Amino acid sequence: MKHLWLVEDDPNMVSELVHTFENELGLIVSTLTTEEEFRKSYQTLAATNPPAVVVLDVMFRWTKISSRPSLPPIECRDYQRAGLRCKELLMSFPPTATVPLVFYSFLDSRDIESSAGVFFSTKRSGHRDLIAYLKQLLDGVRP
Repeated sequence: MKHLWLVEDDPNMVSELVHTFENELGLIVSTLTTEEEFRKSYQTLAATNPPAVVVLDVMFRWTKISSRPSLPPIECRDYQRAGLRCKELLMSFPPTATVPLVFYSFLDSRDIESSAGVFFSTKRSGHRDLIAYLKQLLDGVRP
């Protein structure tokens, strides 16, 4: 079975997407909900459950809301670029450097820096477009 990483902070969206990815695409899904969690675990996760594809939101928080939240490093204080920073980490880490990345966001694709191997699907069009896109990627077709 292929593995998908979902980086998304909205619990309702996570629930819907995990259900869809598992039931419609037959994928094993690992979820990461904050940038802090992503940074602490992506290298280990790549060794234990390497992804066939990564679906990233663009804007998500640094840490979970708790009574003792950790402060982000200076370079991570702009939550609006969290997904872009995670993309850079993935692309610079050899085990994940060639894994297809899909930004799934309410932002417009014009708001996202484009680069090779990175695709975009908008949440405004619903999950159907994302699912069709992922099916192509998982079949080895680069849209």
